[in-house]
Amino acid sequence: MDNNNEAIQLLDILYGMIADAWEVPMNKDKCIIEREKALDIISKVKIILPTELTEAKRLVSTRNEFILNTRKEAEAIKKNAQETQRRLLDEQEIIKTANERAAAIMSDAESKSDGLRKAASEYIDGIVEKARSELLDALQAINTTSSQLDSARAVTEPGQEAPDAAKTRVSPKPRKKIYEVDDENFIPIDVE
Repeated sequence: MDNNNEAIQLLDILYGMIADAWEVPMNKDKCIIEREKALDIISKVKIILPTELTEAKRLVSTRNEFILNTRKEAEAIKKNAQETQRRLLDEQEIIKTANERAAAIMSDAESKSDGLRKAASEYIDGIVEKARSELLDALQAINTTSSQLDSARAVTEPGQEAPDAAKTRVSPKPRKKIYEVDDENFIPIDVE
């Protein structure tokens, strides 16, 4: 029999002895019991109880230690979860910042690309316009010279010599084509 049950049985026996004892005449609160038997039961209970109390204290201490360890584990898990959450939030912030930075770089690159494309287009347009202007000037000069040659030929009769100014401008082979310019095209015109 274990100590707990034994202590309870001894206390039950003692209770029964007191409950069944004879009452003292003229006093219902007092009774007569066998002293030696009662003291023997109380001695046995006193021997058993310290063991039971020690076991109860050990169980309470074990329970408290278990609760303390469980709380420590819960705190560690909570702290780890908070650190993980903080790290994930930091990573999300880094990703968000990186995405914003990438978008800004792309926008800046597109803006610069558009600016460079526009500047290159304007530069090319300027070169083309300058070349066109120079070609128009050259064509104008060619047409003027061709007209002067035609005029000089018309003035000079066969067998006569051309005036000195006309001689210096006449080339050995007369040009067969002159060019007209409409806004953007050079159109060759055959001359007879």
